[in-house]
Amino acid sequence: MLLGTVLMAAGGCSEPRAALEGYNLVLVNIDTLRADHLGCYGYERDTSPFLDSLCRNGVVFERANSNSSYTRESVTALFTGRLPSSSGSTGWNAVPVRDTPTLAERLDAAGYATALFSNTVMLRRPGFDRGFDTARHLSRKWNSSGEEGRLSDQVLDHVARRGARPFFIYVHYLDPHAPYQPRADALAALGAQPHDAPVALYEDVAPELAKLRSRGFGPGDPRFDDMVARYDAEIRSTDSALRALVEGLERHSVLDQTLIIITADHGEEFLEHDYIEHGWTLYDEVIRVPLLFHAPGALKPARTRIGASHVDIVPTVLDLLGVEAPLEPTDGRRLFTRGADGLIPTDEDRAQIAELVLPKRQIVRAVVDGKWPGRTRGALRPRP
Repeated sequence: MLLGTVLMAAGGCSEPRAALEGYNLVLVNIDTLRADHLGCYGYERDTSPFLDSLCRNGVVFERANSNSSYTRESVTALFTGRLPSSSGSTGWNAVPVRDTPTLAERLDAAGYATALFSNTVMLRRPGFDRGFDTARHLSRKWNSSGEEGRLSDQVLDHVARRGARPFFIYVHYLDPHAPYQPRADALAALGAQPHDAPVALYEDVAPELAKLRSRGFGPGDPRFDDMVARYDAEIRSTDSALRALVEGLERHSVLDQTLIIITADHGEEFLEHDYIEHGWTLYDEVIRVPLLFHAPGALKPARTRIGASHVDIVPTVLDLLGVEAPLEPTDGRRLFTRGADGLIPTDEDRAQIAELVLPKRQIVRAVVDGKWPGRTRGALRPRP
């Protein structure tokens, strides 16, 4: 009664049902996760064994980008399908503006039970909760680390108490965001040995970057390599939390009726262009993110190099779930089309846009397409 079924409408006419009509939706956003540090995107370290298994059974977009390298702008684009500049949601305090409906509001109006679970304080601002029946923010302090398991537990407790309505749950894991404080077992799983005197990104590296660089800090320096290894180990820890989440959905007998989308709000820079962290530039290392659609039985496994970005998720989800879209436009497009054998990724490629509008730091726009991968257009000011 799902893919390819037909409903008989009044008067004898027939209309195809949406492929995932009635499905639940779990949208997972992993903070600061570079696509190229995942096994399913070609990374050598075994950072993501469980996510890699989901990728083998889902639709992977190999050229997906976030629409900003700053969390609040990026998540706003994800929630609204609008670019930061076109929605007016820009700057340090960006939130979904009230006259732009969010995905949660659209699904709430369609009868979904909606919930948000997050362990980043970046989403505690009023506006991100709009449209969610339930909103739980695990963390009240900046840059807390190691809470991904608790977050999965909270989501599953909520699922256990679900009602009869289909649900939409947004899950935002903070790690692998700095301060890069992974569990020892995660480091050991990668075969990495902790450094005797590790450097902290914000306390040691950021304020002294020029001096450190003059002394050889970078790839090959044990302190730098240790910092990257700790970042990778936090990916491994988050992968374990993701496993717990998905296996929990299976225990609660909802997995086979749930569309899971996994992405990241942005990546992280490790001196590829002499910058560190994120929210400074729009180079490939900070906007190229994973994007996976997982619904076995409804979506056939595939990998596609068609460009995609966060603004495409709202129109794609509404189309897949059969939710009638409001009149308000989005800046995105549907990522799937209906072929003879069911849903397949669209073959329509087009340029993607990312923006960073942070006064007193950086205002820049990037245009990325197949001909100019990673091309950034705009004035990049040097780090102060």
